[in-house]
Amino acid sequence: MCDTCSRVYHLDCLDPPLKTIPKGMWICPRCQDQMLKKEEAIPWPGTLAIVHSYIAYKAAKEEEKQKLLKWSSDLKQEREQLEQKVKQLSSSISKCMEMKNTILARQKEMHSSLEKSCTANCNQGEETK
Repeated sequence: MCDTCSRVYHLDCLDPPLKTIPKGMWICPRCQDQMLKKEEAIPWPGTLAIVHSYIAYKAAKEEEKQKLLKWSSDLKQEREQLEQKVKQLSSSISKCMEMKNTILARQKEMHSSLEKSCTANCNQGEETK
């Protein structure tokens, strides 16, 4: 059977006749004549090599694409986790600021209360003298 067309030949019918089926690629006499007639014909083995090279190139590109898609997915997941962590940290900072402001307000209240007490005590001490 010809490797470039669908013709089938008996080994004995070929000129010269063949004793065994050729190993590798075999081109029938009719396809050989057509290839020889074409001036710009690309030899079949060269074309086959180009096709195999293209297939390997496409496979490598597809593999690279899959790796990039996985990397993109991983980065999106990491981004979501980081955004969640930012929300948690922002919430914690807000709570800490609220507590700080509450403590400062209490401290001011205590300080003014102490000043009032000291002033009242000092005034009582002067009155008793």
